[in-house]
Amino acid sequence: MLKRMLLAVAISSVMTQVHADDLTPGVQYDNSSLSELQTLHYYKDMPLAGDDDLANKRHEAMREAALAVGAQNGYVSEMNKLRLQLNSEAKAMDQLWAFKDLMRLAAPGEKALYFLPPVIHESQDVTAHSDDNNRIKVSDKYYDILKKERLVTNPPDWREYLLIDIPVDVSKPVGALLPKTSEEQQLWSDWVSEGWEAGILQANAEMTARVRNLGSDFNGMVRYLRLVGERKITPSYVASQYRGKVDDGNSMHLQQRTFAITAPASFNGNEKEWIPLDLDPRGSYRTPDEQRDANQRR
Repeated sequence: MLKRMLLAVAISSVMTQVHADDLTPGVQYDNSSLSELQTLHYYKDMPLAGDDDLANKRHEAMREAALAVGAQNGYVSEMNKLRLQLNSEAKAMDQLWAFKDLMRLAAPGEKALYFLPPVIHESQDVTAHSDDNNRIKVSDKYYDILKKERLVTNPPDWREYLLIDIPVDVSKPVGALLPKTSEEQQLWSDWVSEGWEAGILQANAEMTARVRNLGSDFNGMVRYLRLVGERKITPSYVASQYRGKVDDGNSMHLQQRTFAITAPASFNGNEKEWIPLDLDPRGSYRTPDEQRDANQRR
């Protein structure tokens, strides 16, 4: 008891020496007691200094939720429309992107094993600077192997490029963020529309990127065949091995054939071996039928 009294006296003596200059900077001290602070309550028409901040924070959260809902659903809706349109033109797409016409059987007699050509990328008017910028190289054309050749059991399909199923998390907004007043309803509607349009743009951008990837691979394989015909590329070599029986005691293979690309395609730098091909005005490689028709017109 004596210790408590001494502590109270010490605190009171210190507090009497505290002046305004000694108070914590930025803190307004109004001598409110504990009981007064504990009994603070709201009364009608009380000025609420934080109302605007709370409303702004709520609207900000509502806007983010509305934009997300609109964008997700807009993306899915537009992507579904694009998929339906592509499927309705499936026959034309099969003819346009006929990968099977670019492939050959990996070996005679093998009906389910194909050689898929490499993808050759072509650039024009390429410049390269030295590190110190004292030298620059300019090339009219530049070729590089973008994708290596492969052995596959089925030809690629344009659907694998364009109709990819990418899971989209279409979330529902939290109930607390849904509009409660007519004013909020209008804001919500506008924000959802804004997000929906963004989702449509995203879906179209995604499909455009897929089409470009498809075209890059297909045209790159056509380019490989053209360069092989011009002898600017040494074609790939597929080796095979036949074994009548292979077993390890627990399993056994009969008439086993092994195929492997033992020599990948490589550029031929010997210009004397190059042969120019007859190209149509579009600069594309002519098929044998197109070549015969062109020769007949001459």
